[in-house]
Amino acid sequence: MRYSVYTSPLGKIFVVATDYGICALKWNTDEFVNSYAKLQRVKEILPGLGLSLSSYFGGHKEDFNYPLDLSSLSVFTRKVLCKVKEIPYGETSTYREIATFFEKPDAQRAVGNAIGRNPIPIIIPCHRVVAESGIGGYGQGVGTKLWLLLLERTGVFYQLISVIKRTRQECPWDRIQTHKSLIPYLREECEEVINAIESKKELKEELGDLLLQILMHSEIAENFNILDVCEILINKLKTRHPHIFGTRTANTPEDVRMIWEEVKRNN
Repeated sequence: MRYSVYTSPLGKIFVVATDYGICALKWNTDEFVNSYAKLQRVKEILPGLGLSLSSYFGGHKEDFNYPLDLSSLSVFTRKVLCKVKEIPYGETSTYREIATFFEKPDAQRAVGNAIGRNPIPIIIPCHRVVAESGIGGYGQGVGTKLWLLLLERTGVFYQLISVIKRTRQECPWDRIQTHKSLIPYLREECEEVINAIESKKELKEELGDLLLQILMHSEIAENFNILDVCEILINKLKTRHPHIFGTRTANTPEDVRMIWEEVKRNN
């Protein structure tokens, strides 16, 4: 066994590996010293892991596809942690959903205990498992769990905003664009999204191209930015869905449509 030390916004991270793969990740120095300090320290536990961790903490999506050694754990715990490893970046699952996957919907406590034994947090993203009534617990503290969830929810978006800001400042073409000059491109991207839907072609890239137009218009604007746009949209959605965020009741799509029209008239 051997270990490497990496820096992060959460402090030092200690990663331990056997010949078969990563077996532990700790960021509590005392806990690491008590368990693993006599191991051989190496510069890089696995090729590229340091870059992956830096990228992740920089707000980038990372899947951490490195070999893992979970041989010290029970079969059930390994199965649960393998399922947790599949939770996509930026998304969450509940203890009940994982228990239901194993056809044991009443085994939430057993699932929670298995997740609590996770020896490789972040790489096996147990912070993405939440309670139905709230964020749930976390071995490294609820504050750390919330920090990681917020990092994944906002990191990629803020990275995109920073790229748009830089192209606006440094690219000769981007720099001279106006709301009016971008109209043809906005129209074109809307049409391409519609065509992709109607022809059942790849939609993801076309939606990205359309989002680019929205971000560029928000960057060009002098009296608001994309965060202001998001805030207005959030408030609008909450106001127009009082059956979710208020006390109204809607049981059918027609009920929702009527509420929507009523709210628009009153605002």
